[in-house]
Amino acid sequence: MAPSAQVSLNTFVFKLDTALKDGVQYGESVVDVTAPSKDYIASARQNEALAELVSMNSVASRVTTTTGEFNQAQFLRRVEPTTACVKDGKLEPGIHLDRRPPDFE
Repeated sequence: MAPSAQVSLNTFVFKLDTALKDGVQYGESVVDVTAPSKDYIASARQNEALAELVSMNSVASRVTTTTGEFNQAQFLRRVEPTTACVKDGKLEPGIHLDRRPPDFE
């Protein structure tokens, strides 16, 4: 598990444990853990998005290193099987590539 995912999980478990203990201490029959659950889900989504970005950057670097230049069509073909960001060789609406040339020095 990535360190950021572990931190998110640990935080969620701590908040959940605290809420349950407080509920028991005060005799609550219901404990609302909606807020910590939402925070954990948002954090998990952010971690997943970052992992996908890192993966796509790795493929872009590999394509550039292999061919000597960045070829967008080849890049999209290589990442399509592993991401929902590319369909039929094209970026999905709302997804864009950084137009700055990469600095590999």
